[in-house]
Amino acid sequence: MLFRSGKLDQAEAAYKTALRLDPQFVPARFNLAMLYNDQGNKTGAERMLREVVAIAPDMAEAHYSFGLLLAEDENRIGEALQALGTAAKLAPEHARIQYNYALALQKQNRNDEAEKALLAACRWAPRNIDILYATALFYAAQEDWSEARRWAERLLSLNPNNSQATSLWVRVRQAEAAQ
Repeated sequence: MLFRSGKLDQAEAAYKTALRLDPQFVPARFNLAMLYNDQGNKTGAERMLREVVAIAPDMAEAHYSFGLLLAEDENRIGEALQALGTAAKLAPEHARIQYNYALALQKQNRNDEAEKALLAACRWAPRNIDILYATALFYAAQEDWSEARRWAERLLSLNPNNSQATSLWVRVRQAEAAQ
């Protein structure tokens, strides 16, 4: 509650007190990591998240947050991919995890796996604009124009006034016609 209300110093003190009382108390450690991350203290956030995944290895959200933190540094995408992959295995129904895992896989040119993760994300969140857009872009990058068109049309049907979606659909149609 303190964290959400902007009382960050009090929130940090409360989390640290909770950890002194119970060093294995995962919610306090996780929330402290999120507080550090929001404050730009990436080192502190990483340290806390490493501790959380060590204490609670089945906590998908911890692996996911850790993976996102690592993915902010292009040089650590391999580590990020490992954490995101663990999160994706622990929470296969969590569309946002699958989506971010797919993006990390794409950065590593692991396109077959990225496609599977994107399609899983689409199954769990069939109306999510970000995921549909990423899926259409994925197929466009593969020059699979018919699939790109299919996903761009789905995106456009859900968001007909979105200029970005319209632009993507036009580009895909032009590329498909040029084939």
